[in-house]
Parts: sequence; structure tokens; C-alpha cells
Amino acid sequence: MKTATIFRGMVIVLLAGLCLCASTSLAQTSCFSPPALYSASYSPRSIAVADINGDGARDMIIANDASEALSSVSVFKNYGDGSFAPSQWYLTGTYSSALCVADIDADGDVDLAITNWGSNDVSVFKNDGGGNFTAAGAFNTQNMPSTVAVADFDGDGDLDLAVAGGMGVSILKNNGTGSFSTPLVDTAGSSASGMVAADFDGDGHPDLAISKSYRNFVTILPGNGEGTFGAQVNYPVGTGPSSIVSADFNADNHPDLATGNWTSDSASVMLNNGDGTFATAVQYPAGGWPSAIAAADLDGDGAVDIAVANYQSEDISILSNNGIGGFAPAITVPTGSRPFGVAAADLDGDTDLDIAIAENGTGYGAVYLNCRVIACICPNQGDLNRDGVLDVFDVNGVIGAAFSGGPDTVDVNCPVPRGDVNFDQGTDVFDVIDLITTVFSSGPNPVNPCQPPRAASTRPTPK
Repeated sequence: MKTATIFRGMVIVLLAGLCLCASTSLAQTSCFSPPALYSASYSPRSIAVADINGDGARDMIIANDASEALSSVSVFKNYGDGSFAPSQWYLTGTYSSALCVADIDADGDVDLAITNWGSNDVSVFKNDGGGNFTAAGAFNTQNMPSTVAVADFDGDGDLDLAVAGGMGVSILKNNGTGSFSTPLVDTAGSSASGMVAADFDGDGHPDLAISKSYRNFVTILPGNGEGTFGAQVNYPVGTGPSSIVSADFNADNHPDLATGNWTSDSASVMLNNGDGTFATAVQYPAGGWPSAIAAADLDGDGAVDIAVANYQSEDISILSNNGIGGFAPAITVPTGSRPFGVAAADLDGDTDLDIAIAENGTGYGAVYLNCRVIACICPNQGDLNRDGVLDVFDVNGVIGAAFSGGPDTVDVNCPVPRGDVNFDQGTDVFDVIDLITTVFSSGPNPVNPCQPPRAASTRPTPK
């Protein structure tokens, strides 16, 4: 079964500054650079990342929901280091919204499909292999399309399109060369705000999961393997689900689901029971008006995390996975004006996963490089007076910070202040005890928050 990942350029403007670090667990740190901004067009709506020119680096593609005459897709080629060339710009249909990237014509490179809710069609662009695109046609969908997924729905070996919107789901079957037949329409997809394709029930056929913003649930359509679907099943989520993503959140080899919920300012996580049914959704607070959601291992611990773009609060909520499908309280990364799309991938080739967003309010694509590995720097925990030596003066400083509200020392690239010598998220009596042991009794050096912690020491219970 073939499936593809779905995601709901001008001068580079690189904002000077240091990395934004935040602790997600004792051993892992999420750390993102200030954004590099790339001019896209009017009203960027959705974003995807993929290697479009075969050079091994992930490029950036943005669909722009502009005026009737200016809707477009902007393509940014990656220089290989996480910076991007000015955009190539292609006109689409009227009011473009969602896009997907996949090898639609089976020639070995990545093509584009963009939904246009104003002209009621989907625009397909074929890749010449070098990341340059030619319009291959606009295919009628009959359903005011707002979202798209791609998979081999009819089992003939090529990739078909599922396009959902206000009036239902349209299945456009691929004829094998990247053109599509008259759509088959299923009204089960009405009021769709997002959609993903995956084999949820393990029968070898791609299924669909559709978020429905006006009905507050996710609809599952089980695929029959011939381009048709079985009876829909609905699962309640948060209020106003605006977007949806699928990933294996609890490492059981079954695809789970998460939605961003516009009205309830939350993310809902639905774990797969293993047979294509889902457990009751668990709600996690996000920012204001979540507009898009992505899933990726952002903190490098092997578990798939969640990134939510928040339109009203203008930030990204990063929810760190505990490895079994539960999530820590969100870390917030500020963005520019009205983020409306989010994607995650290794954009700079350093093996950790970065974030790209479409800023609907500014017309930019914004790239946040993950500096978890290279930029988390804690020069010398415990050295509050910055003299390079751990001594009695530092002990006095930690005592003051722990008990008297005295000043602590903060390094902008370190997730905790220097007084937190044991990296337990606060300067307290245990840090005083540990530093006294280090300074006067040749005890172990303070914990480096950028590295996994040492085993916990045995401490007396405070009286």
C-alpha cells in the first residue's frame, strides 16, 4: 500500500539572536532558533516539506489562499543547510487551501496537488525531476474542497486523491499517468477541515480519518480496497477540530490520531485499539485557536511529539510524548502573525527535526531550526559569579537564590539557571547540599542539563 504524508521566498530575513530553549524532561531539551523568514505570497494557508529536486535536502512548499486571481503555490529549494532560495511561484485555482506532496505520475519524483475551494477543483503539478513544476490540469471535485490526502485507494499500484470539503469526500482515481477520472463522491466527508489516509484497521487497505470542525468529531471511513469505503464511525474530540495528523504515538505499530481544536484551544489524542477503533480522545491544552498540527520526534527521545500552530495566540505549542502516548504540558514557541500551517522535518541535515510554518498574516514561510543538539550550552552550573571556579562564594549565591529570593544566573542557551545544579527544575535546598558536597567534599560535578542526568544521589529529607 502506498501512502504519502499530508500537511495542513525574495530575501531571507534571518533574525539575530540565540536559541529559545525549554526543558521537556530531565534528559531531553527542545531548543529552536529564532525564525528565518521567506517571502511566499498573500495569505499562506498550508505547508509541506519534501525533497523535490533529489539533492537529499528537504525543500519547502506553501499553498497561498489569496484573491481570486492570485492564489498560488510557492516552492523554496533548500540550499542544504536549512536556508532556502527565493521562491518559484505557480498560479493555482481560486482560493487554494490544502496541499499534498507525492509521486502522482510514478516517475520517481515528488509532484504536487493543491485544493481550490473557490474553483471547486484540485490543481496537479508535475515535477521535471529538478524541482520545477508544470501544471498538469485542474480536476473537478464537486465538493468545495478544503483538504486532501493521497494513497492507492483502489489497489492498482498508483496514487489516488481523496479530497474533502463542505459537501463530502471526492475520490479521484489515478489513470496511471497522473491524470484523474471523474470523482466518486461520498457525503460522509461533509464539513471536513482536515484529513489523513492510513491503514487504521490493519487490513492492507488505506482508510480515511476526517476532522469535522462544525460537528466536533473525527469520522473514520474504512477503505474497501477498490476506491470505496465502508460505513462511517464517528469519535468525539475537542470543540472545532481544525486539523488532523496520524502517527504511532504509543509505539504499538498501529497508527493513532491527533487533532488541533480551534474552539477549545486544545489538541485531542486518539489512540488506536489495534483494530481500527479508537480509545476516548484525551484533551491537552494548546494555544489560542489551533489551526494546524504536525507529529514528529522533536526532542530526540524516540517518541513522536506534537506541534500545534495557534492562529490567535501566534505561537506553536509543542507537546512532548512520554513514550506511551501521553503528553507533557505544552512548551510555547512564539511565531509571527497568524500561523496557519505547520510541518516538521530535518531541514538543515543535522539529524534533529526542525519546524516550518505558514504565516497567514505576514505572507512568510518561517523556519525554526532545532538546536537541541548544537545550541544547548550550560557553561558551568553552580558558578553563579561567573569566575570559572566553584567555591564558597557560589555556595552563598545558591543559598541566597534558594531561600532569600536572591539573584540566580541565567545563560540564554541553557534551559535552567546556574543555581539548579542537579537539574530538577528549581533552585532549592537540594542544590545547596549538592554544591556544598562538590565544593568542600570533592563530590560529583553539577549535572549538565544538555546531557542525560546522572543517577539521583541519596539526600537527607529536609526538616
